[in-house]
Amino acid sequence: MCFAFVGVHVAWPAVAGATGSSGGTINDARRDVKGPLDIASVGYATVGGGQLVTHTVRLYSPFPSRSLKAPQAILGFAFDTDGDKRNDRIAVVFFADHALRAALAESDGHILSVVRARRPNSRTISVTFPSRAFGELGGYRWTALTLYKDRGRCRRTCVDIAPGRGMRLFDFTPPTIGVDSLDPYNFFAITPDYKFHLKVGDKGFSGVRSWLLEKRSTGQTDWSTVAKGSDAVDWAIPQQGTEGSTYEYRITAVDKQGNESVTTKLVSIPIDDASPLLAGAYAGGPWDAYENPGYQLFQHTAHRSAWPSSVFMYSFTGSYVAWLSNGGCCPKARVSIDGGFPQSVTVANSWKPFERGDLIYGPHTIRIEVDGEPGFEIDGIVTR
Repeated sequence: MCFAFVGVHVAWPAVAGATGSSGGTINDARRDVKGPLDIASVGYATVGGGQLVTHTVRLYSPFPSRSLKAPQAILGFAFDTDGDKRNDRIAVVFFADHALRAALAESDGHILSVVRARRPNSRTISVTFPSRAFGELGGYRWTALTLYKDRGRCRRTCVDIAPGRGMRLFDFTPPTIGVDSLDPYNFFAITPDYKFHLKVGDKGFSGVRSWLLEKRSTGQTDWSTVAKGSDAVDWAIPQQGTEGSTYEYRITAVDKQGNESVTTKLVSIPIDDASPLLAGAYAGGPWDAYENPGYQLFQHTAHRSAWPSSVFMYSFTGSYVAWLSNGGCCPKARVSIDGGFPQSVTVANSWKPFERGDLIYGPHTIRIEVDGEPGFEIDGIVTR
């Protein structure tokens, strides 16, 4: 495709390779044009936490800002922001109102942004635009161009392009990581086994280069590899758990530009109501321990009591605790932590009537007792 760039038609070659995630520099080792706007190097980078992108052009010769007026002198950029290998954005640096400015526009002429250009020194021009002006994909392919015309060496126009071959990829957005794996204390969890749903993608241009899913039990220092890949993924990975255990997952994803994302996720397996670990927690009255394989109960069991004096009390070490019920029993109950003021909670239609995740790590005790109408049910306890 030929792109009309301020009166100059340039045939942009095919796409070249990519560079590092934070940007890079294109060097022109030789002064091939000999004109005052011959490009020595072009740097590109993100600033402001990725909110801004900057291109810095260094010329071989000093050049006054006021001389940068079309059609005798032009500095500009062409961008492909939607991945179709056609230029849909242009930026032109120009001198107006006693200042050097840069305008970013769509290829049809619609202005997207006008900013002041900077002159770090007499040979360098730097322009910075909001990254949002380049679309939603989080990156683009680009080329820089200079044009100069005079009555001497460049009387027939000196044109320089960087990179000299192809367009340069600048993907400044890291891969996205989605983890849709709740702790297995929910309506669908009836065993310690679960599926860890992982989704990795890259909305930038470069695509996912690699991803790694690692796992360890809390308290351990070494990670073990669960799965890895070299492309985008949307996968529910079967996992086996043990009652009362908490597992930490770490997902690392890198795109082909070198951007990296890291996410961690905790998954805690409940302690079942019938576990020996809870044998001493039931007090204050007779408790009915029953089994119902046809109902959504963790490990198919639950403990229920209809006595006004019934109390469940369990001590643990951690910073988080949750009480699991079957959701179909009992109107409400009172819950307290470490002897604090009891909180009335609704039990009916709630599979997790109570949880607390802001405790100082250390020893704690949860106490559940009747509130008004007698009766409540224990399906399991989660701590970590």
